[in-house]
Amino acid sequence: MKSRGFNQTPQDIMEEYNGCSVPQYTAYPYNPSETMDSDLDGVGDNADAFPNDASETLDTDGDGVGDNEQLAAELAAKDDDSGSSMMLIIGIIVVVIGGAIIGLLFMRKKGDEIGVDTSKDFTQNLMPGQFRPFQPTHVETQVAMPQQVVAQPVAMPAIVAEPVVVQQWTDENGNTWRAMDNGTTLWWNGTDWQQA
Repeated sequence: MKSRGFNQTPQDIMEEYNGCSVPQYTAYPYNPSETMDSDLDGVGDNADAFPNDASETLDTDGDGVGDNEQLAAELAAKDDDSGSSMMLIIGIIVVVIGGAIIGLLFMRKKGDEIGVDTSKDFTQNLMPGQFRPFQPTHVETQVAMPQQVVAQPVAMPAIVAEPVVVQQWTDENGNTWRAMDNGTTLWWNGTDWQQA
């Protein structure tokens, strides 16, 4: 015989008494408002939105459909949406590739209609080693050579090193001060640094 306690399920009690009349059973000995768990899902009937359905215990939005069933329906709908989106993407890709192929074929056919004259002119019978006179297609322009330029020395501006902050602090009145490496002391007036 199993010991009685809050870990004991209704099945355990039925086995213990072999189907005979069962003494008063308290499914939740530490919660006086709960007395039964009809669907044996571990949630008392008072707290169970679906006391006769072991697969559902909550209905957080109060629409009469359990949270588990609603989640399954939402996931199925999402899968359907992603499938239709994938088909749309594939369709667009097929149309783009098809358009590119048709465009290439059209351009190729148009190029065949224009044609390039590749026939040779054999009207001048030249002996081997003889060449036709050259007919230039463009004339090169003569570029005048620039005269030599003498560089004039340019005066370089003197580089002045900016003073560097050595130390910065805020006094008890809230004024911010800086000690600079050139020996000066500056304070912040709220807009810019002033020499003290």
